[in-house]
Amino acid sequence: MSNWGQDATPRPRSVDELLDPSLRAALAGLDIEARRLLASPRHGERRSTRRGSSVEFADFRPYVPGDDLRRVDWNVYARLDALVVKLFQDEEDLLVVLAVDDTASMDFGAPSKHVMARKVALAVGITALAASHRVQLHAIGSTAAPSPLLRGRSGIGGLGRWLLDLNADGGGDLAADLRVLGDRVAGRAKLVVLSDGLQRGDALPAALAHVAGRGHDLHMVQVLSPQAFSPIATGLNGDRQLVDAETGHGPAVTVTSSVESAYLVRLEAHIEMLREASRRCGAHHLLVRSDEPLEDVLRRRLRQGGLLR
Repeated sequence: MSNWGQDATPRPRSVDELLDPSLRAALAGLDIEARRLLASPRHGERRSTRRGSSVEFADFRPYVPGDDLRRVDWNVYARLDALVVKLFQDEEDLLVVLAVDDTASMDFGAPSKHVMARKVALAVGITALAASHRVQLHAIGSTAAPSPLLRGRSGIGGLGRWLLDLNADGGGDLAADLRVLGDRVAGRAKLVVLSDGLQRGDALPAALAHVAGRGHDLHMVQVLSPQAFSPIATGLNGDRQLVDAETGHGPAVTVTSSVESAYLVRLEAHIEMLREASRRCGAHHLLVRSDEPLEDVLRRRLRQGGLLR
């Protein structure tokens, strides 16, 4: 069974294929959970962990397509011929950074881990944009360029196109790229990492601690396939040549129930290492299977995990 763990489903080619319109509609009413007071690098905007609860005026910012026209100051427009939006003291204006693992290992799994990660990123991004938060996307483990800074509902098209362009063909250092990203993001952000977390050693836990130490509100969403939890039941048995998707090398093994048991112990230890590393640095860790119903992940588990509300 040479194609074990390979998803035969065609890759999504449109936003609607990546995230069903009915599910996108179900996102209405959700928002990004602001667990901390998140500072913005832009001058003059003030935040709190409550949204729109105060009518005390704070400042203006330039209008961005997709902003609510009811918040445009038309008096300023009449005087200065410039569209600006009024800000209030208790208004949140978060920067949400979505870091998607684009390494070749993410292309494994049926359903694909990479597709699931992009679905979750799209849903979280749409939720953030609909709530007037700023969104930026980064690929980790590959050379794909970051997205421009997106804002408002008009940014949803760019969000979807960027995610659809990812190919899960990178072979970079996940932990090193995450460190660089944590340093690169100005101010503090809601930073969501979507990855299988499969990197040897303790480099990734140290990278998570580094990112959290920069003041970012960090969420590690670890996406694994059903094959990872049940190799034999999903068709892997007997004599096999295993090949690392990123290095092209791997051992020849004879897959038996005892070999599977030893592997599962090591897998659970690796998951627990990331879970404990996240807990120690004040980050959130959420384990998601690529075959889980997406609506359940979004409406229940991401809310319980402090990412959505």
